[in-house]
Amino acid sequence: MKWMKRFISIIFIIALLLSVNIIVYGDESSEATRAKGYHVYDEADLLSDAQWSKLETLASDLSEKYKCGLYIVTLNDFTDYTNDYDVISAAENIYDMMDFGYGTGRDGQLLLLSMDERDYAIVAYGDFANESFTDYGKDVVADAFLDNFRNNDWYGGFTDYLNECGYLLEESINGTPVDIMIPDDYYPEPYKPTFMDYVKRFLLMLVPSFIASLIVCAILRAKSKAVHMAVDANRYIGNGLRLMAANEMFLHRAQTRRRLDMDNRVSINTGGGGSHPGGTTVNSSGFSGKSGKF
Repeated sequence: MKWMKRFISIIFIIALLLSVNIIVYGDESSEATRAKGYHVYDEADLLSDAQWSKLETLASDLSEKYKCGLYIVTLNDFTDYTNDYDVISAAENIYDMMDFGYGTGRDGQLLLLSMDERDYAIVAYGDFANESFTDYGKDVVADAFLDNFRNNDWYGGFTDYLNECGYLLEESINGTPVDIMIPDDYYPEPYKPTFMDYVKRFLLMLVPSFIASLIVCAILRAKSKAVHMAVDANRYIGNGLRLMAANEMFLHRAQTRRRLDMDNRVSINTGGGGSHPGGTTVNSSGFSGKSGKF
Protein backbone atom coordinates (compact mmCIF):
# COMPACT_ATOMS: atom_id res chain seq x y z
CA MET A 1 0.00 0.00 0.00
CA LYS A 2 2.99 2.31 0.34
CA TRP A 3 3.11 2.74 -3.41
CA MET A 4 -0.57 3.75 -3.47
CA LYS A 5 -0.02 6.56 -0.99
CA ARG A 6 3.01 7.77 -2.95
CA PHE A 7 0.99 7.56 -6.14
CA ILE A 8 -1.75 9.74 -4.66
CA SER A 9 0.81 12.34 -3.57
CA ILE A 10 2.30 12.38 -7.06
CA ILE A 11 -1.18 12.84 -8.55
CA PHE A 12 -1.78 15.73 -6.17
CA ILE A 13 1.46 17.47 -7.17
CA ILE A 14 0.91 16.89 -10.89
CA ALA A 15 -2.68 18.12 -10.66
CA LEU A 16 -1.54 21.31 -8.97
CA LEU A 17 1.15 21.89 -11.58
CA LEU A 18 -1.34 21.33 -14.39
CA SER A 19 -3.78 23.66 -12.66
CA VAL A 20 -1.20 26.43 -12.54
CA ASN A 21 -0.51 25.88 -16.22
CA ILE A 22 -4.22 26.16 -16.98
CA ILE A 23 -4.50 29.38 -15.01
CA VAL A 24 -1.57 30.88 -16.92
CA TYR A 25 -2.41 29.74 -20.44
CA GLY A 26 -6.11 28.92 -20.21
CA ASP A 27 -5.98 26.36 -23.04
CA GLU A 28 -6.08 23.04 -21.20
CA SER A 29 -9.10 20.91 -20.34
CA SER A 30 -10.55 21.41 -16.89
CA GLU A 31 -10.61 17.63 -16.51
CA ALA A 32 -6.86 17.76 -15.88
CA THR A 33 -7.53 19.38 -12.52
CA ARG A 34 -9.86 16.65 -11.27
CA ALA A 35 -8.88 15.06 -7.99
CA LYS A 36 -9.33 11.55 -9.40
CA GLY A 37 -11.92 10.88 -6.72
CA TYR A 38 -9.50 10.91 -3.79
CA HIS A 39 -10.16 12.78 -0.57
CA VAL A 40 -6.93 12.45 1.43
CA TYR A 41 -3.58 13.80 0.18
CA ASP A 42 -0.68 13.29 2.54
CA GLU A 43 2.19 15.18 0.95
CA ALA A 44 3.82 15.70 4.39
CA ASP A 45 3.90 11.92 4.88
CA LEU A 46 2.20 11.89 8.28
CA LEU A 47 0.20 8.68 7.81
CA SER A 48 0.97 5.04 7.30
CA ASP A 49 -0.52 3.26 4.32
CA ALA A 50 -3.12 1.56 6.50
CA GLN A 51 -4.11 4.83 8.15
CA TRP A 52 -4.37 6.60 4.82
CA SER A 53 -6.57 3.83 3.43
CA LYS A 54 -8.98 3.95 6.39
CA LEU A 55 -9.25 7.75 6.25
CA GLU A 56 -9.78 7.70 2.49
CA THR A 57 -12.61 5.19 2.89
CA LEU A 58 -14.25 7.16 5.71
CA ALA A 59 -13.98 10.47 3.85
CA SER A 60 -15.32 8.95 0.64
CA ASP A 61 -18.28 7.28 2.39
CA LEU A 62 -19.27 10.45 4.27
CA SER A 63 -18.92 12.57 1.14
CA GLU A 64 -21.19 10.25 -0.83
CA LYS A 65 -23.71 9.92 1.99
CA TYR A 66 -24.19 13.64 2.49
CA LYS A 67 -23.41 14.83 -1.06
CA CYS A 68 -20.69 17.09 0.32
CA GLY A 69 -17.00 16.47 -0.30
CA LEU A 70 -14.74 16.11 2.74
CA TYR A 71 -11.01 16.55 2.08
CA ILE A 72 -7.71 16.39 3.93
CA VAL A 73 -4.43 17.78 2.59
CA THR A 74 -1.10 17.84 4.44
CA LEU A 75 1.80 19.98 3.22
CA ASN A 76 5.27 20.85 4.36
CA ASP A 77 4.83 24.57 3.69
CA PHE A 78 1.58 26.25 2.65
CA THR A 79 3.44 29.32 1.29
CA ASP A 80 4.24 27.29 -1.83
CA TYR A 81 0.55 27.61 -2.78
CA THR A 82 -0.20 31.28 -2.15
CA ASN A 83 1.37 34.70 -2.57
CA ASP A 84 -0.48 36.19 0.41
CA TYR A 85 1.28 34.31 3.23
CA ASP A 86 -2.21 33.31 4.34
CA VAL A 87 -2.99 29.66 5.07
CA ILE A 88 -6.69 30.19 4.29
CA SER A 89 -5.76 31.62 0.89
CA ALA A 90 -3.58 28.57 0.26
CA ALA A 91 -6.45 26.24 1.20
CA GLU A 92 -8.82 28.10 -1.15
CA ASN A 93 -6.29 27.90 -3.99
CA ILE A 94 -5.82 24.16 -3.48
CA TYR A 95 -9.60 23.62 -3.33
CA ASP A 96 -10.00 25.41 -6.65
CA MET A 97 -6.95 23.96 -8.38
CA MET A 98 -7.83 20.40 -7.38
CA ASP A 99 -11.45 21.02 -8.37
CA PHE A 100 -12.67 19.73 -5.03
CA GLY A 101 -16.36 19.63 -4.16
CA TYR A 102 -19.41 17.49 -4.74
CA GLY A 103 -21.84 18.05 -7.60
CA THR A 104 -22.30 21.13 -9.73
CA GLY A 105 -22.27 23.37 -6.66
CA ARG A 106 -18.92 21.89 -5.58
CA ASP A 107 -20.07 21.63 -1.97
CA GLY A 108 -17.33 20.55 0.37
CA GLN A 109 -14.90 21.30 3.16
CA LEU A 110 -11.12 21.00 3.22
CA LEU A 111 -8.82 20.63 6.20
CA LEU A 112 -5.30 21.76 5.34
CA LEU A 113 -2.27 21.12 7.58
CA SER A 114 1.04 22.88 6.99
CA MET A 115 3.85 21.36 9.04
CA ASP A 116 6.55 24.03 8.66
CA GLU A 117 5.00 26.36 11.26
CA ARG A 118 2.16 24.06 12.37
CA ASP A 119 -0.66 25.97 10.67
CA TYR A 120 -4.09 24.66 9.85
CA ALA A 121 -7.00 25.99 7.81
CA ILE A 122 -10.58 24.85 7.35
CA VAL A 123 -12.39 26.15 4.27
CA ALA A 124 -15.91 25.33 3.07
CA TYR A 125 -17.44 26.06 -0.31
CA GLY A 126 -20.95 25.82 -1.73
CA ASP A 127 -24.36 26.72 -0.38
CA PHE A 128 -24.98 23.47 1.46
CA ALA A 129 -21.46 23.29 2.89
CA ASN A 130 -21.51 26.89 4.09
CA GLU A 131 -24.91 26.32 5.66
CA SER A 132 -23.75 23.13 7.37
CA PHE A 133 -20.34 24.36 8.52
CA THR A 134 -21.18 27.64 10.23
CA ASP A 135 -18.54 29.83 11.85
CA TYR A 136 -19.38 28.22 15.17
CA GLY A 137 -19.48 24.78 13.53
CA LYS A 138 -15.90 25.22 12.34
CA ASP A 139 -14.90 25.97 15.93
CA VAL A 140 -16.56 22.70 16.95
CA VAL A 141 -14.66 20.82 14.25
CA ALA A 142 -11.35 22.42 15.26
CA ASP A 143 -11.90 21.53 18.92
CA ALA A 144 -12.34 17.91 17.85
CA PHE A 145 -8.88 17.57 16.27
CA LEU A 146 -6.62 20.16 17.91
CA ASP A 147 -5.89 18.10 21.03
CA ASN A 148 -4.78 15.19 18.81
CA PHE A 149 -2.60 17.32 16.56
CA ARG A 150 -0.87 18.99 19.50
CA ASN A 151 0.20 15.52 20.56
CA ASN A 152 1.22 14.61 16.98
CA ASP A 153 -1.65 12.11 16.74
CA TRP A 154 -2.41 12.74 13.10
CA TYR A 155 -4.58 9.72 12.39
CA GLY A 156 -6.69 10.29 15.50
CA GLY A 157 -7.11 13.99 14.66
CA PHE A 158 -8.17 13.32 11.07
CA THR A 159 -10.59 10.64 12.20
CA ASP A 160 -12.16 13.01 14.73
CA TYR A 161 -12.34 15.70 12.05
CA LEU A 162 -14.24 13.49 9.62
CA ASN A 163 -16.60 12.13 12.27
CA GLU A 164 -17.39 15.65 13.50
CA CYS A 165 -18.04 16.77 9.93
CA GLY A 166 -20.44 13.86 9.55
CA TYR A 167 -22.30 14.96 12.68
CA LEU A 168 -22.62 18.55 11.44
CA LEU A 169 -23.83 17.41 8.03
CA GLU A 170 -26.41 15.11 9.61
CA GLU A 171 -27.74 17.95 11.76
CA SER A 172 -27.90 20.23 8.72
CA ILE A 173 -29.89 17.69 6.70
CA ASN A 174 -32.29 17.40 9.64
CA GLY A 175 -32.86 21.15 9.42
CA THR A 176 -30.88 22.09 12.53
CA PRO A 177 -27.37 23.24 11.48
CA VAL A 178 -25.03 23.43 14.45
CA ASP A 179 -24.68 27.08 15.35
CA ILE A 180 -24.21 29.26 18.40
CA MET A 181 -27.23 29.32 20.69
CA ILE A 182 -29.00 32.67 20.51
CA PRO A 183 -31.42 33.48 23.35
CA ASP A 184 -34.96 34.44 22.38
CA ASP A 185 -34.53 37.90 23.91
CA TYR A 186 -31.26 38.64 22.06
CA TYR A 187 -33.19 40.98 19.79
CA PRO A 188 -35.76 42.58 22.10
CA GLU A 189 -38.86 44.17 20.65
CA PRO A 190 -38.50 47.95 20.22
CA TYR A 191 -39.80 49.78 23.30
CA LYS A 192 -43.12 51.54 22.69
CA PRO A 193 -43.68 54.61 24.91
CA THR A 194 -46.88 54.57 26.98
CA PHE A 195 -49.19 57.48 27.79
CA MET A 196 -47.49 57.92 31.17
CA ASP A 197 -44.10 58.16 29.45
CA TYR A 198 -45.37 61.17 27.50
CA VAL A 199 -46.86 62.70 30.69
CA LYS A 200 -43.53 62.32 32.47
CA ARG A 201 -41.71 63.83 29.53
CA PHE A 202 -44.08 66.81 29.48
CA LEU A 203 -43.67 67.37 33.23
CA LEU A 204 -39.90 67.12 32.98
CA MET A 205 -39.99 69.90 30.39
CA LEU A 206 -42.62 72.04 32.15
CA VAL A 207 -41.51 72.01 35.79
CA PRO A 208 -37.94 73.33 35.30
CA SER A 209 -39.24 76.07 32.98
CA PHE A 210 -41.93 77.07 35.51
CA ILE A 211 -39.41 77.21 38.37
CA ALA A 212 -36.99 79.24 36.27
CA SER A 213 -39.74 81.72 35.40
CA LEU A 214 -40.63 82.15 39.08
CA ILE A 215 -36.99 82.85 39.93
CA VAL A 216 -36.65 85.46 37.17
CA CYS A 217 -39.87 87.20 38.19
CA ALA A 218 -38.82 87.28 41.84
CA ILE A 219 -35.45 88.85 40.96
CA LEU A 220 -37.06 91.54 38.77
CA ARG A 221 -39.66 92.34 41.40
CA ALA A 222 -36.97 92.77 44.07
CA LYS A 223 -35.03 95.20 41.85
CA SER A 224 -38.16 97.26 41.15
CA LYS A 225 -38.86 97.73 44.89
CA ALA A 226 -35.38 99.17 45.51
CA VAL A 227 -36.11 102.30 43.39
CA HIS A 228 -38.21 105.24 44.78
CA MET A 229 -40.49 106.77 42.19
CA ALA A 230 -40.60 110.61 42.13
CA VAL A 231 -43.98 112.33 41.70
CA ASP A 232 -42.83 115.47 39.85
CA ALA A 233 -40.38 116.16 37.02
CA ASN A 234 -38.30 118.76 38.98
CA ARG A 235 -36.62 115.95 40.84
CA TYR A 236 -35.03 114.64 37.61
CA ILE A 237 -33.32 117.83 36.30
CA GLY A 238 -30.31 119.89 37.32
CA ASN A 239 -30.13 123.42 38.74
CA GLY A 240 -29.77 125.04 35.31
CA LEU A 241 -33.42 124.50 34.38
CA ARG A 242 -36.60 125.59 36.21
CA LEU A 243 -39.96 124.50 34.97
CA MET A 244 -42.83 126.94 35.23
CA ALA A 245 -45.41 124.20 35.43
CA ALA A 246 -45.11 120.90 37.20
CA ASN A 247 -47.97 118.98 35.73
CA GLU A 248 -46.43 115.97 33.98
CA MET A 249 -48.26 112.90 32.79
CA PHE A 250 -46.77 109.40 33.14
CA LEU A 251 -46.96 107.74 29.75
CA HIS A 252 -45.20 104.36 30.07
CA ARG A 253 -42.55 102.38 31.95
CA ALA A 254 -39.68 100.62 30.15
CA GLN A 255 -38.07 97.50 31.64
CA THR A 256 -35.42 95.23 30.12
CA ARG A 257 -35.58 91.58 31.02
CA ARG A 258 -32.94 88.90 30.29
CA ARG A 259 -34.23 85.72 28.71
CA LEU A 260 -33.17 82.53 30.50
CA ASP A 261 -32.70 79.60 28.09
CA MET A 262 -33.46 76.16 29.49
CA ASP A 263 -32.63 72.96 27.64
CA ASN A 264 -34.38 69.97 29.18
CA ARG A 265 -34.26 66.89 26.96
CA VAL A 266 -35.65 63.48 27.80
CA SER A 267 -34.59 60.37 25.88
CA ILE A 268 -36.81 57.31 25.80
CA ASN A 269 -35.13 53.93 25.47
CA THR A 270 -36.04 52.30 22.18
CA GLY A 271 -34.18 49.04 22.74
CA GLY A 272 -32.08 47.50 20.00
CA GLY A 273 -29.61 44.61 19.64
CA GLY A 274 -26.03 43.94 18.59
CA SER A 275 -24.74 42.07 15.56
CA HIS A 276 -25.85 38.51 15.05
CA PRO A 277 -23.13 36.16 16.40
CA GLY A 278 -24.28 33.12 14.43
CA GLY A 279 -24.36 32.09 10.77
CA THR A 280 -21.53 31.72 8.28
CA THR A 281 -19.17 34.43 7.07
CA VAL A 282 -18.68 33.90 3.32
CA ASN A 283 -16.16 35.90 1.32
CA SER A 284 -16.51 37.24 -2.21
CA SER A 285 -15.07 33.99 -3.63
CA GLY A 286 -17.76 31.88 -1.98
CA PHE A 287 -15.52 30.43 0.74
CA SER A 288 -15.92 30.47 4.48
CA GLY A 289 -12.92 29.63 6.62
CA LYS A 290 -11.08 29.36 9.89
CA SER A 291 -7.36 29.05 10.63
CA GLY A 292 -4.99 28.70 13.54
CA LYS A 293 -2.01 26.87 15.01
CA PHE A 294 -1.78 23.34 16.35
